[in-house]
Amino acid sequence: MYKLIVLLAVSILLFACSSDGKLKVINRTGHEIYFNVKGNDYTVEGSSDVTQPNSISVTLDAGSDFVNTPSKTYLLEIDGETFAIYNEEQQTTVPSTEITIKGGETTKVYCDPNYTCMRIYNNSEQDVIAAYYTKSYQGIPIPISEAENLSPGDSIYKRLQYSLEIAEEPEDIFYYTFRVVMQDSTNYYYGNSNNILYLDDLYEINIE
Repeated sequence: MYKLIVLLAVSILLFACSSDGKLKVINRTGHEIYFNVKGNDYTVEGSSDVTQPNSISVTLDAGSDFVNTPSKTYLLEIDGETFAIYNEEQQTTVPSTEITIKGGETTKVYCDPNYTCMRIYNNSEQDVIAAYYTKSYQGIPIPISEAENLSPGDSIYKRLQYSLEIAEEPEDIFYYTFRVVMQDSTNYYYGNSNNILYLDDLYEINIE
């Protein structure tokens, strides 16, 4: 009987100190957010109403601890059409970050827009072999590497710098133009002086 009580007590202690936690990704952009944790892919839809953002919660193992609240660290890969993690030290965007999941608690990740975006849908019967974007104040075509050899039925997106609504410098307000080159050497042109993309805007190109 004594051994049974001891085993029961140990089981209760292990149960009490082993727990799951939750990761909640909150999309405060108007467009899709994509994330991966533990090898599983998730998509959080955007919302036209920023006061009612969409979110996804994922239950994750927080490990076990005999004394403290159990916790476990995971690698979170996350980005979106108008969102990316910006590393202040490196002065660049990064594809992932580490998160800590604590037992019985919810770790929240808020995704706020920090880019504008363009997306190409290839609905034609031939490959897109190249695409370029040009800022009006630079006039230099910049290759969109993601669009190289884009197969029929596929799409890509490219995050871009957004234009300010109130200019502090002349180059703060600008517009984009785009060129798409097809497999048969046909060139398609998009955008004009009215194509000013502000924060969280999405410009779509549909190639039929």
